[in-house]
Amino acid sequence: MHITFWLDSPAHKITLPSANLHMLQAAIYSLLPSDKADFLHNEGYNVKGRTMKLFALGWPASDTRPIFEHRRIIFTAPMRITISTPFDDTANDFVAGAMRAGHMRLGNELCEVVKAELQRQIAQGNSLIVRTLSPVTCYSASVMDSGKSFTHYYAPNQPEFTEFIRKNAARKFMALNPEHDIPPGNLDITPLGTLKERISLYDQRKLMPIKGWWGKFRLDGPEELLQTVLDCGLGAKNSGGWGCVTKVE
Repeated sequence: MHITFWLDSPAHKITLPSANLHMLQAAIYSLLPSDKADFLHNEGYNVKGRTMKLFALGWPASDTRPIFEHRRIIFTAPMRITISTPFDDTANDFVAGAMRAGHMRLGNELCEVVKAELQRQIAQGNSLIVRTLSPVTCYSASVMDSGKSFTHYYAPNQPEFTEFIRKNAARKFMALNPEHDIPPGNLDITPLGTLKERISLYDQRKLMPIKGWWGKFRLDGPEELLQTVLDCGLGAKNSGGWGCVTKVE
């Protein structure tokens, strides 16, 4: 299920810091009942010792190109934010929380929720074209001889990118379907057109940048895995604002 919120402000402009993903995530969690928000934030769904939130958060967008100033992004309202989740009850909780509050706080901006839309997107067959609502990120982490951690981000033209996507989608499927085997067949990902590299900070206090890829992809593989990606996100860090995708008809 995809949920899109349209936000407005008295000035019909919404100004956010350039590093705003922590604000978006906090605002989204605030819409949920406290017990569900605590579960998703602090626990999540465990698969072989790794936790997964199983929802994806898109970057804010508007119909006109935002203005980029020093450490700020200015959107012309209405601005929209999309979330995807495989759980209908979670989708309904997001919408109910937004409608009950009537607003969403993003940093210094108290935004009015003027509209909420739910859309069920269905993967049909063994091929799916998606467009990113937030960049897709794939990475591995290691520790250098100095003891410092190092994160290597993979580009779509590297075989590690596809392998990461496959393993990540399989873990999400196992979290959703613990009593079922992973569907047979490989999940393949093919970039369509020119992709744009995007680099962002989670917030200004976390100085480690995250790298992802923005654009369109074709996914080929078992229908169940395609649906998992559509609902839960593509690649890593979905709940933190990476890898939210929408179906291209």
